[in-house]
Amino acid sequence: MIENSTIASIALLRAVFTSEFVPALFLGAETHEPALRFVAQLVKETNDDSLVEAILTAALPKDYSGDTIGELPDMIAGARKKVSTRPSLQSLPNSR
Repeated sequence: MIENSTIASIALLRAVFTSEFVPALFLGAETHEPALRFVAQLVKETNDDSLVEAILTAALPKDYSGDTIGELPDMIAGARKKVSTRPSLQSLPNSR
């Protein structure tokens, strides 16, 4: 039995598997911008910051030694702030 298990939504899995930014993270070079954009995609699908960090870290090479991992908490906080300040579709005029 797997002890470290997390339940992820289909929307989160879709965001991970279809993100255009993941291949750049796999390379491990110039990761800041792709990480920033990938985090923005992920925070729309989960409220679990640790899960976002784990997913992004898993997309980096095992021997990655850049700054992106240390920058993740600020990236996540910034993405959450932007998501929370956007009006929802229900609050826009003429939306259903």
